[in-house]
Amino acid sequence: MVSASAVFLAAYMVLGLALAYLLITKRAPRAWRNLWLAIHILLRIAAQISSVGFGVEGFRNVNWMYAYFVLGVEGTTSIIICWARFFIAFQMKVWGNSYLEPRRPEGMSTWRYQLYSLSSPVVFGHIFIITANVLLVVGGVVSLNNHTDTDDEYHPTKNTLGLRVAAYALFMSIVQSIAAYTIVEIRKCVSHGLKHTCLKIVLLVWPFLTIRVIFGILSCTVDIFDLNNPALYTSLDGFPSSYVAAESCLGIFPEFASATFLVISNSLWNHIQPAQDIEQTQTELQTDLLKADTPK
Repeated sequence: MVSASAVFLAAYMVLGLALAYLLITKRAPRAWRNLWLAIHILLRIAAQISSVGFGVEGFRNVNWMYAYFVLGVEGTTSIIICWARFFIAFQMKVWGNSYLEPRRPEGMSTWRYQLYSLSSPVVFGHIFIITANVLLVVGGVVSLNNHTDTDDEYHPTKNTLGLRVAAYALFMSIVQSIAAYTIVEIRKCVSHGLKHTCLKIVLLVWPFLTIRVIFGILSCTVDIFDLNNPALYTSLDGFPSSYVAAESCLGIFPEFASATFLVISNSLWNHIQPAQDIEQTQTELQTDLLKADTPK
């Protein structure tokens, strides 16, 4: 477990340095989406440090396990929010507005806009994400908290299964919704003749986060992945290598790949041209052509 955790710890640190370089050199804007991306990277670095600690001490110090679980949940939540922010930012950049999070109309007061924004899709998305996050943390911690000081053994319970499955179901609905919005937006860009390479890279996050959420559901229902399975707690040294491998490949790697694609899309962000500028350029070009064809 220590070696796998150390690999991802180093990988996330490199990714964090890459994001910092893009921000410092102004190749990527200092915007909300990059704040969420930075938060995800920091949470994952902290989670991997906790994983290394748990790999060294095992169940002799369960605080490492609790820290890794909670930080991991927050890491999953933050990368989903970050993905949504990238989509909204693309719409804002190209069209000047986003139907997921509309700008305040001219002349509308602040308080009226606050009421108006409550009906926007992004608000409902945040409610779903927060609900899923709370359900997952509560369900997971309660499930892992069945430890007795008398026999140093874990006795996980199944009474939180519904909470965790419901949480991942909400995550799945959000991930598939963002993917659908992105596909529709790509088709819209194609129909208007707009470049959308950056958005295609953002869409690459979709299969990886889908795998991550599917693994979350499996971790609630399949014994070899389920933290409620007593067979995972037979050794004080930590979880079996089979569980560690599954967590690394199906849990951590998809999130790391998603964050990597978002960092790559950042490097191309300044090349996105607003639709208004393209239309203005086309109008000016047509005007110049008409002038050239007009006989003197």
